Amino acid sequence: MNSRIYRQSAQFLNTINRRLYYNTSNTLTSYSKLCKFVNFYNKPNDKQLYLIRNFSNSLPFYFTITSFRLLQPLGRPRRDEEIDSPFVSFVNAEGKMEGILDTKELLSTIDRGKYWLVEVSPNANPPVCKLVDKKETFAKQKTLKQKAKVLLHSGHLKEVRLSWSVSDNDFSRKISKAKEFLQKGYNLRIIVKTRKGGNRPSPQDEISMHKRIVDELTEYAKEVKKPDFGKGTLTIDITGKGLFLVDTKESESNDTEK
Repeated sequence: MNSRIYRQSAQFLNTINRRLYYNTSNTLTSYSKLCKFVNFYNKPNDKQLYLIRNFSNSLPFYFTITSFRLLQPLGRPRRDEEIDSPFVSFVNAEGKMEGILDTKELLSTIDRGKYWLVEVSPNANPPVCKLVDKKETFAKQKTLKQKAKVLLHSGHLKEVRLSWSVSDNDFSRKISKAKEFLQKGYNLRIIVKTRKGGNRPSPQDEISMHKRIVDELTEYAKEVKKPDFGKGTLTIDITGKGLFLVDTKESESNDTEK
């Protein structure tokens, strides 16, 4: 065997090792079980099968003799054809135990477009498997992603800048952008400044503008901090509630709405 093939064999066996359950109290004795595992996940060629036959004894003590269990692929429970037990304790979609059933027959009766058969207790004898609705699972995953992205953006600060002489159309556009930021869980800072060469606002104008902005954004705000009035500038800091999923394209946009 040349060095290139030996190097390939080492990489191949290391891949197998990472996928098998680690148990130091038992030895690897079943070549047929190893082939079953490798055939299912890797579709080995003749060279690889030769390497398995000749080098399987050198593998560490990775799985028990009495109960072969595959490592959960992709960090999730096994499902459908990944379940190797010929019989399972079946739990229906409503959570009711229906007894011990033949795995292949059970899979043939399931609406595979709508459900997964998921192994929830792999160490039971036989394993306990539950019928899981795909649509509900995807909905839960989407909700978790929403929460994760809102938390990710909760410490980020966005700015929206206005002038005291802002038109109604511009005000509506800027407030719409501010609402979007708050819905995505960002911290928001609204700054109202005097245009260059413009007149400074009166105290009444400052109070009126503050009230107008807060009235528009209160519904979307988790917290509205005390405003800062100074030298003709109004600064309002608001913490967003985070009501819906953050668009990944948003991370590419500017932090300031001018």
